Amino acid sequence: YALCYGHFVSEEYFPHGKVTELLEENCEKFINEYKPDFAFLYLETTDSIGHEIGWGTEEYYKAANHSFGIIEKIMSNLPEDYSVIVLADHGGHDQTHGTSDPIDMTIPLFIKTDHEIDKEKFENANIIDVAPTICDIIGIEPSKKWKGKSLLK
Repeated sequence: YALCYGHFVSEEYFPHGKVTELLEENCEKFINEYKPDFAFLYLETTDSIGHEIGWGTEEYYKAANHSFGIIEKIMSNLPEDYSVIVLADHGGHDQTHGTSDPIDMTIPLFIKTDHEIDKEKFENANIIDVAPTICDIIGIEPSKKWKGKSLLK
């Protein structure tokens, strides 16, 4: 398996809102036209605002809310049988992250799928469980070297 398509928009050249808009438009078009087995969309603005202005600030929550609006728009245009996983790669505090403090380590994780989720595994989910879950959803074997476990039953 290999990456077959990529689309990157640099925040060095476009303002935050425009980056998200361009990514969302491209993602929707690509998914609806090519119906890939797997698509990954990284919305960087919330992380950038966290580093520039601070996690937990009004601007941060505004960026997070905007990202959820984009996710909602994309999801409303996806085929009904598509699975969607939404998560952050880390939390943060002030203008940094990387400590073992729960505010840095706790992330949101949402899964919409026709597959049955193991609620017990989900309650104790870790970011390392996401890749094996994706493999399970699309029907391929995860690497034996991975420590994470699928969140599906």
